[in-house]
Amino acid sequence: MSPLKCTKSQPLDGTREFVEGRLGNVQCLIGITYKGKPIGGVIGLPFVSLDDKDCNEGINIVCALHSETCQIIERIQFRNGSLCQLPKDARSWQSIEQQDTIHGEKAPLKVFTGDSKRLHRDHALLYLKKIIKESGNTAHPMKLCIEGGCGNKILRSTAYASLSPMNHNAISVIPPGTCSWDTAAPTSILFAAMDKFGFKAKVTDMFGGELVYNSSGKVVTNDLGVFVSCGEEAVQYHEMLVKAMRSNTIILDSLLHNYWEDFGGCDRKGKYWNNFGDCEDERDRDE
Repeated sequence: MSPLKCTKSQPLDGTREFVEGRLGNVQCLIGITYKGKPIGGVIGLPFVSLDDKDCNEGINIVCALHSETCQIIERIQFRNGSLCQLPKDARSWQSIEQQDTIHGEKAPLKVFTGDSKRLHRDHALLYLKKIIKESGNTAHPMKLCIEGGCGNKILRSTAYASLSPMNHNAISVIPPGTCSWDTAAPTSILFAAMDKFGFKAKVTDMFGGELVYNSSGKVVTNDLGVFVSCGEEAVQYHEMLVKAMRSNTIILDSLLHNYWEDFGGCDRKGKYWNNFGDCEDERDRDE
């Protein structure tokens, strides 16, 4: 493989969900990057049935290729040791989500996130609620969807937006802790779907920076979290959200410890930050 190309694989995305028995959140991911950009992705859905009558015994797979000259996104299936052709009436990969309309013809803005109580997630959700309220847009109310697994959140956001590009909007809020192998595959599928179905989308860290993919094969952690937006309104909220996060000194300070020479340093306010991003007064800190 060219030094500019790299394969990112995650054999079990959603480890905690797997242990807890929430198998619908578990995925197998293979992503391909070129010059630091995701261009191809394969997502295996070993425990997800898309309710097809004639082909529900195999493993569903979503695959995509995204480049300047080629846009492919398809659902295939692995059964009895080989890939098999799906019947013409088989449901598409998008059926992982459903059409969702309320208030007449308007659908809610779906926000896919986990159930953790990390301050990055909580602050982001509070900001997002405030941004939506201040925008005065009541046509697309916010609907919180608790989902596990990085790939699962991004795939569901993508599927929901592609079902109705003019009406559906979705945002994924993913706290720090994921890696390049978690985001490469679903981001490739998102980019392919964006071009195929004609909706706007954006993928950044929580402060608006691009995600980093190392072409040498080194795993890069997403220390600044991930925001994914699908749909025109969602992208607008995304841009306002990262601006709000950049102005939050609590969030910024909580992330600085990842870059200190000696872990457990003291910030400019005389506070210490522990492994969980929690703040402690200097006088209360155990040595």
